[in-house]
Amino acid sequence: MTFDLAKIRCVLFDFGGTLYSGRYFADAPEGHDNWQEILDLHVFGQPLVLSQWLLGRKNTVDIAGIVAEHIKLPVASIVKQMEDGCRDLKFNPNVILFAQKLKQKNITTALVTLNMDIFSNVVVPSHGLDQLFGVIVNSADIGTLNKEVLWQKAFELVGDGIGFADSLLLEDNACNLELFGRRGGKACAYKDEKTFYEWLTEIGLN
Repeated sequence: MTFDLAKIRCVLFDFGGTLYSGRYFADAPEGHDNWQEILDLHVFGQPLVLSQWLLGRKNTVDIAGIVAEHIKLPVASIVKQMEDGCRDLKFNPNVILFAQKLKQKNITTALVTLNMDIFSNVVVPSHGLDQLFGVIVNSADIGTLNKEVLWQKAFELVGDGIGFADSLLLEDNACNLELFGRRGGKACAYKDEKTFYEWLTEIGLN
């Protein structure tokens, strides 16, 4: 898409599938090759459990308790495994580059995500995301999975009268991109690093 970056006062970033395209908790504890299978079956494959975690109604200790019912590890060890994995995430470098370039240009940035308590408690401080993004809004902290409400919360925290009309959304979800556009904002779809690098080149920010 083409737009005038000079008219953009705020860029909102999505996390999963945009800033980060990997899996949470990918590394299995030693001797537990069924780790990922258990997580997929009893956590990520359970919409109610996952939504409760994303809404902040369950925390990581609660989730570890569910996993502990299916694996011979104490809850504390499972929590540590999860937290250690979150300290070893590899972000999409061109998205990080974009955020850094925006910061250099004094353009406000906000990271808006459907995520769990472990994101706010471990991912953000471990990777300095609070130093890179001006505002971070996490569903587990706000208690809603409605992205539109979360965007509005980000605008409220950013202040200075910033809203949809002078903002850009970077996101991988087509429905969210369409919704943001309907609200009057600009939207850029993140597909992969190569395509995004080409877009950065087009707007002169690579």
